[in-house]
Amino acid sequence: MTKIDIFSGFLGAGKTTLIKKLIKEAYTGEKLVLIENEFGEIGIDGTFMQDAGIEVTEMNSGCICCSLVGDFSKALVKVMEEYAPTRIIIEPSGVGKLSDVIKAVMRIDDKDMRLNTFTTVADANKCKMYMKNFGEFYNDQIESASCIVLSRTQDCSEEKLETAVKLISEKNSDAVIVTTPWDELDGKQILEAMENKETLKKEIDELNILQATFLAMKRAVDGLKNKADFAIIDGNRMPPLNIPGETLIHGDALCESIAAASILAKVSRDRYMLELAEKYPQYHFEKHKGYGTKLHYEMLEKYGPCEIHRRSFLKKWYENR
Repeated sequence: MTKIDIFSGFLGAGKTTLIKKLIKEAYTGEKLVLIENEFGEIGIDGTFMQDAGIEVTEMNSGCICCSLVGDFSKALVKVMEEYAPTRIIIEPSGVGKLSDVIKAVMRIDDKDMRLNTFTTVADANKCKMYMKNFGEFYNDQIESASCIVLSRTQDCSEEKLETAVKLISEKNSDAVIVTTPWDELDGKQILEAMENKETLKKEIDELNILQATFLAMKRAVDGLKNKADFAIIDGNRMPPLNIPGETLIHGDALCESIAAASILAKVSRDRYMLELAEKYPQYHFEKHKGYGTKLHYEMLEKYGPCEIHRRSFLKKWYENR
């Protein structure tokens, strides 16, 4: 299985420096391929890459998140065929949208690839200014990231750092935010934060709820024995599927197929919660089915969360304790 790590960040934020640190200290022993583009940062020195045993594929067609998805797909497929890496590192242009890169990777139909992390590197001293001046492009990198690594925090006042963290959290409350100066961390610690190993091991928490739902939809469609030729999505956002489709707001009330699927999903989930109730009887999952009811919160207060509770959904509960 090839892991794919995406590193986003505005020019000068330090994403190339972070990648070099991870290559030296965290990715040792892995067969790596770096995909970058000519509009990226200064670039990673070729000698350094050769010494580290890294293959580099340059995207001459420009910013990968602005190029046609087909070009990007061909590049990834070529990388897989020629190098069979254990990990692919993607460093897109600093002015592109991270969400577009994520969607491009998710569209590739290859079961031997797995989107592992999507990290944004942000200069703590410039975060507020960039949000104001660059708006959509900068905010997309913050909003779409599973982890945000702040750079130059050693040169940042405590007040400015707190402001940066607050602004980032308002845009993306699910992301892990690394504020410790890099020279106080080794690459393995940063990688653990990126992969969220210490707290959120569930894929739905490594992504955000929307991207996790999109990924689940794609896997469901790809895994069908009888291949579908069209998808109807309940909502207003279309996931990156390999078949055509359309969105339908309030689809469960307007479409019989969606209504039937909703019933099947609800019954299956309730059945699963009954199984969990036997394993964790103290939480009474058989009564509230995992929803945020008064009884559920009372049991959380009494016993604390167990391994199946999603910490990202319990942020307000933690804050109010």
